[in-house]
Amino acid sequence: MMYQNMQFLNIISESLARHNSEQAMSMLMTERSKYLDNPLFWQLLAESQQQEQQYSNAFDSWKKALSIEPSNPRFLFSVAKLSLQCGLPSSQLFAELLEKDKFNEELLIGYAHALALEQEHDYALKALSLHFSQKKPSKNILKLHADILLLQSGDAALIDFYKLKIREKIEIDFCYEQLINHALLKQNFEHAFVLIDAACKAVGRKKQDPFLIKKAITLSEQKLDREAFKAFSALEHCKSVEKDMAIMRMSLRLNQLDSASAICMHYAQNGFASTFIPYLSLIWRLQKSGYQDWLEKSNQFIRSYEVGLKEQHINELVDLMTHLHSVSNPYLEQSVRKGTQTDLLLFARQEKAIQDLVALTKPKIMDYIRDLPPHDATHPLLGRKRDSALNGNIKFSGSWSVKLVKKGHNVSHTHPKGWISAVLYLKVPNKNQLGPAPNGFLQFGTPPRNLQLELEHYHQEAPEPGKLVLFPSTTWHQTQPFNDGERIVIAFDVKPPGIQS
Repeated sequence: MMYQNMQFLNIISESLARHNSEQAMSMLMTERSKYLDNPLFWQLLAESQQQEQQYSNAFDSWKKALSIEPSNPRFLFSVAKLSLQCGLPSSQLFAELLEKDKFNEELLIGYAHALALEQEHDYALKALSLHFSQKKPSKNILKLHADILLLQSGDAALIDFYKLKIREKIEIDFCYEQLINHALLKQNFEHAFVLIDAACKAVGRKKQDPFLIKKAITLSEQKLDREAFKAFSALEHCKSVEKDMAIMRMSLRLNQLDSASAICMHYAQNGFASTFIPYLSLIWRLQKSGYQDWLEKSNQFIRSYEVGLKEQHINELVDLMTHLHSVSNPYLEQSVRKGTQTDLLLFARQEKAIQDLVALTKPKIMDYIRDLPPHDATHPLLGRKRDSALNGNIKFSGSWSVKLVKKGHNVSHTHPKGWISAVLYLKVPNKNQLGPAPNGFLQFGTPPRNLQLELEHYHQEAPEPGKLVLFPSTTWHQTQPFNDGERIVIAFDVKPPGIQS
C-alpha cells in the first residue's frame, strides 16, 4: 500500500513538472481522504493550487504540510516565497531561514526583495553587500542590488554600481550588458558606443559578438543605415533573435517590406509569434493586405465594459495602488514615461479589494471570449482552445498597476506574454487637467515612433473611472500625454490557454 501511495504521488509530481496543474489538483482532491497525514500530498496540492493561481487555498495546504513537518525547510521556504508573491510581510520568514543557510542565494534574493518592498532599502542593500564580501555574487544578485539602488537613489547609483563591479572584475560581460542596455533605453547612443568599445576590449575577441550586435543595433537606432547594414553583414555567422529583430525593424523603417516580412514569418513559425506578429500587422497595413483584416478585424477585437465597481471599492483600490506606487520603480524596460509601475503579480495580493476586483473582472473576460469569432487555428487570438477559460479557469500571465503624472504616457507597445490584455481605469484627471481630446486617450494601431511609419491609430478609448478595455495582446497600443493631474490604472494579461506556467 505504501508503494502504491508513493507511486500515485510520483505521478502527480511528474504531472506538475509538465505544468498539468488542473489535472493534478483534480486527482489529488479525488484521493484526498487517503493522504491526510502525508506531508508530500499537501506539498503537491499546494504547488498545484499555486500553478492554478488559487493562492489562498495554497496557503492552507502549506499550513497542513507544516503541521505535520513544522521544521521542513522546503515548506518554510515555499511559504516565504508565496507570502512575498502575495504582498504579505515576508522578510522575517526569509531572515529565519537565512540564519540556518547563510549562503543560499534564493533565500538571500527573497530576503532582499522582501525588505525592498517593505521600504527597508538600506537593510536590503546591506544584506546583499554582506554577501559580496563572503562570496562572488551571481548575475541575479547583482541585478537586484542595482535595481534597489535605482529605486532608492536613481540612475547614477545604478551606473556607479555596475562600473565598480567591472573594476572589481565581477561578471564583467553582464555588467557591461546592463550599462549598455541602460544607455540605449535612455537613448544615450554616444555613451552606448563608448561602453560597447570598452566591453569589446575587456572581454576579448572570442566573446565580442554579443557586444558587436549591440553596436549594430545602436547604429540602426541612430538611423545610420549604411554603417548598420555593414555591421550586421559582418555578423552573419551569429544566430541571434535580437539581431534579426533589429534588422527587421530597420528594413521596415526603410520600407523594405518584403525583407521585413520574411524575417517576421520565419520567427512567427518558430516559437516567437507573439513578438513578431505585431510587426506583421504593420507590414500588412502598409501593403494594404487582406491579411490585416484577418488579423485585427478592424477594431472588433477591442471592447469596453463596465465591471460594476462601486465608488467605495474604487476609492479602496486607489488608496492601495497609491501606497504600492510609493515603493515602485520607473520601469526602464517598460512603456511607462513619467510614471511608475508596480512589481510582482498584482492579482496574487490577498487584500479583499483586489480579490473582489478579480471576481468582478473574470465574468467580463468570459463574455469577451464567448463573443469572439469561431476558432481559427492559425490566428494568434482565435487559435486558442477556449473551453477551460469559458468554464471560469482564467489565469493571468501578468497583472500590475501604472500611475502616470503630468505629461505622463505609455509609448506604443504590445504584450508578448499575454493572450488578451486589459486596462481598468481607477482614477483619471478631470477634464480641465486632461486638456483637449485625445489627451489621456488609449489608442490602438499606432506604430512605435522610432519606426517612422505613416500609420495612424484606428481606434481609441476615452479614460473613465470603472471602465475596462479588453483587446488582443498582439495589438499595438499607447496612451496620449495629459496636461496635469494623476492617472491610475490596473492592467493585466490573460494567460494563453495551453501555455506552461
